[in-house]
Amino acid sequence: MSDEQPKISMEDGIRLLQMENGDRLAFLRIFQTAISQIESSIVTLKRDIQQYNAAIAARNGQNNTVEEPSEEVAETEDE
Repeated sequence: MSDEQPKISMEDGIRLLQMENGDRLAFLRIFQTAISQIESSIVTLKRDIQQYNAAIAARNGQNNTVEEPSEEVAETEDE
């Protein structure tokens, strides 16, 4: 066996490096797109949660206003 490494021409080396760099760039772009979609989903999720919480708060606020008069009515009936 020979300890010598195979020799390639400079043009072949450049083509191999270009292919490898192209693969790496495509891989990075895939991750970049995925991160962008994840961030967009998080923003949408946070907005939906805020709307949900606002609806619950509004409902609880309405329930409190409904309950307060009925408590006052119960107090006046006790007298």
